[in-house]
Amino acid sequence: MSANNPPGPYDPPPYQPPAPAPYTQGYGYPSPYSTRRPPSGLAVAALVCGIVGIVGSPLIAFLLVPVLVPLAAVVLGHMARAQIRRDPGLGGSGMALTGLILGYVPLAISLLLVIAAVVFGVALLGTVATSPVSFS
Repeated sequence: MSANNPPGPYDPPPYQPPAPAPYTQGYGYPSPYSTRRPPSGLAVAALVCGIVGIVGSPLIAFLLVPVLVPLAAVVLGHMARAQIRRDPGLGGSGMALTGLILGYVPLAISLLLVIAAVVFGVALLGTVATSPVSFS
């Protein structure tokens, strides 16, 4: 395109300055779109106890891991969920729920094993008591 000719249909458009950037908040101001709430400490503790209880549940020889640690996960999970409901500024309800679930599973397994042991013991004692014994 020369200086004397009018613009043709395929000539580039005349220079346009770029559009101004949309308004952004300066440094130090929180973004209105990132509203992450800090997790509850009780929820984190419930999750950790639940994971330790699930991983340690095969260790039936030690009463501490398969019963007490999942029990702590259940108690902490319920406390965390109540705390999160009371304070809307706290997050971590998913961690609290996961801690509850991971705490209830080893407790249920331990309860089933205790019931099975009692039933097996009663059945074994019943057969021993009814079997004839000779001392000859």
